[in-house]
Amino acid sequence: MKRLFNSSLWLIIIALIITSCSKDEDVQPDLDDVEFTFDAENPPVTIPEGLQSSSDSRALLANAFLNQANGIIAIVSSIQPPPGADKSSTPINGRSNGRVANTKENVSVYTWIASDGNNSVSYAYQVSETSTHYVFELFLKVNNDDYIRYWHSEQSKTGKQGFLELFGDYDEGNYTLRYEWAEVAGVFHFDMITTDTEINIISNPDHSGSLKVYENGQLETELTWNAGGTAGTYAEYDSEGNLEESGVWPG
Repeated sequence: MKRLFNSSLWLIIIALIITSCSKDEDVQPDLDDVEFTFDAENPPVTIPEGLQSSSDSRALLANAFLNQANGIIAIVSSIQPPPGADKSSTPINGRSNGRVANTKENVSVYTWIASDGNNSVSYAYQVSETSTHYVFELFLKVNNDDYIRYWHSEQSKTGKQGFLELFGDYDEGNYTLRYEWAEVAGVFHFDMITTDTEINIISNPDHSGSLKVYENGQLETELTWNAGGTAGTYAEYDSEGNLEESGVWPG
């Protein structure tokens, strides 16, 4: 059971939660005025129509990365407790492995159980706050094991900055995927980070933007696009960081 929740199975769990859990207007946290920064109507990045409809390979690549960034919406939707979830104000105390709940005085916790008849998975969704941030957490436990935190996010009360982390391995405390975002002077910065890949996205108020892709810390790809997503620039680098090709798209 120790390796049950590896990275691949965690993605399956997320998919199952998304499809099985629905929003319930009667089940709201005590912190019911708290809303997560992103939802289906308010994605992290507005993708220009030109990027979505273009057949240019660089536009398609930029569109794919931006859709990947907006995939955080599906993760956020997975935290909604189902109808009938038990509600309490007792903080979850997870296993002491670096992924435990941050105990707060003001906390709302919802718990529910899914079972296949042989094994059960208990879910706990917790909302709390610090002086500057709201904290969202999802905990899982198998059968009678301890709760382990698998989903953790903090967003500033100003709504201008935050992060979200997914933990895929049952033993380790390191995240398998981390999102970071911040709005600075009207310009939105959004990063996606895994163990070997980092994607940095910049989205301007007019929806023009740019992105950089790093592999193992080495810059691999740069892309830019205009406000309509109809044209931009590109640069590609080899494994040693040397520029291989650059230009404008569409070519």
